[in-house]
Amino acid sequence: MDQAILNLMLSNMDGSTEDSSSETNSIIDEFELMNTQSKGNCCQKLKSILQQAGKLIKLKDEQIESKDQQIDNHVKTISTLSIKCLEIHKHYMENQMAEKNKEVSQILSKYPDQLKESMAPSNETNEALNSHETIKEQLRDQLADQAKAREDQLNALLEESNKKVENLIAQLSEAESKLKEANTFLQESNEKVKMLEIEKQQMENKLTLKINEYEILIKNNETKIKNSDNKEHKSIIHVTGWRSQKVTINNDIAGPSWIVIKRSERQSGSLKKTIDVDSSWVYDLTKDHPHELYIHLVYKDGTTSFAHYDEFALHDWNGSVYKIKSMGALRTSMAIVGDFCGKSVDNFWITFESECTLICTFMVRQRLKYQLHN
Repeated sequence: MDQAILNLMLSNMDGSTEDSSSETNSIIDEFELMNTQSKGNCCQKLKSILQQAGKLIKLKDEQIESKDQQIDNHVKTISTLSIKCLEIHKHYMENQMAEKNKEVSQILSKYPDQLKESMAPSNETNEALNSHETIKEQLRDQLADQAKAREDQLNALLEESNKKVENLIAQLSEAESKLKEANTFLQESNEKVKMLEIEKQQMENKLTLKINEYEILIKNNETKIKNSDNKEHKSIIHVTGWRSQKVTINNDIAGPSWIVIKRSERQSGSLKKTIDVDSSWVYDLTKDHPHELYIHLVYKDGTTSFAHYDEFALHDWNGSVYKIKSMGALRTSMAIVGDFCGKSVDNFWITFESECTLICTFMVRQRLKYQLHN
């Protein structure tokens, strides 16, 4: 029964547009069917409620239909009024156009000559127009010429710029090539420098060993000389272009192997040369290998002084006169003023001999640090 009531209510709520009387009859018929299956006053009450609902639905439908009819009537009235307004406006505009046309016709008929003159251009106007056209044509030609000249100028500038760009590109390419060569040269130079540094280090190591060996050898020789009585002796020296020369070798004053080339002793108030080697022989001795010079002065009171030059060489001035070519670094215990390079070697001997009060000795020997490379 509950399911039947639910179906009945749903069927009357679907919002269809069927006639209200048919809907009400259908509801009652369905309820009669349920009434046969139900018992009690509940169904009778529900039937009464449904009958009232049917009457209300019918009344609502009648009201809606009345409203729809009113709306249709209003629409028809508005449409009719709109058409009439359009027709009135059209008629008004047609009248206005007719009046305007009539006024224009009256004006044209009243002033025909003036109208014709205004419509036809005068000769002056034509000449002015022709002149204007001529000026326009001239201006157009001038502008065209100027544009052509400007275009030619721009083309020339563009061509020149292109050439400059090509030259710059060529220069850049050449510079890049030179830079590449320079980088290659730099790399090779760096490698050579590294090799030279390695060789230099090796040579320095060898030189250090040689120096140590020679220092030991010199010390041994000095020890031997000190322990012996042979502080000075004669020895034969061979110089190219000369016969064998016997010279005095001093091992006592400043170490071993000094050749005494000049010695003067003051006797009875005057200097007497006890050893005097020819300057030409000294020149030939010292010209091919670096030599040292040692000057030793002994005074009457027993004191001494010295001057040691680490380089000594002569210059052949004219075959008989010799001048000092180089002196090198000086180590001395006496006051020496000035440089003797370029002066006569004979005057050089006299300079020191004049300071001596007892014995003045000049000695040379080959510079040892060059001997170390042999």
